[in-house]
Amino acid sequence: KNADINSKAGIHSNRLFDEGDFEDGSPYKVFGDTFQDRIDTFNLFDFSGNLFDNPMYDGMEKVYLGHFKLTAYDACIQCCGKTDGITASGTRAKSGRTIAVDKSLIPLGSKVVIAGHVYIAEDTGSDIRGNWIDVFMDTHEIAKRFGVQYEDVYLLR
Repeated sequence: KNADINSKAGIHSNRLFDEGDFEDGSPYKVFGDTFQDRIDTFNLFDFSGNLFDNPMYDGMEKVYLGHFKLTAYDACIQCCGKTDGITASGTRAKSGRTIAVDKSLIPLGSKVVIAGHVYIAEDTGSDIRGNWIDVFMDTHEIAKRFGVQYEDVYLLR
């Protein structure tokens, strides 16, 4: 099932959550204290639209890039200096898809696997260098709650 673009995210009972509708109209709601918890919950709900085990990614090579620092940002003045949500690659940033990377290490447009979830390198950041990825979130509150995490990162090609 692929998630519809009509999803919303926030903080509920001090836990991260994301909710929306699959393309077939069935709802999903995801809770978790950590990034991995949210991915694990998506797996429980058979959310395979962006997961590496999706047949869409069959035959793609998964290349280990290293252990990366992960932080989060949203489309606000404090995080980006602007609020339009337009990324360095010209797309509109979307939670669950957009990451900011050091484009000298990960080219823009690359598909990147983090904790089993496939993201697209669509953005850059003035401070994002080396093994550091900024994950786009819907709100500043969620981005702050995300904090700093570390995960193994893979490039799909």
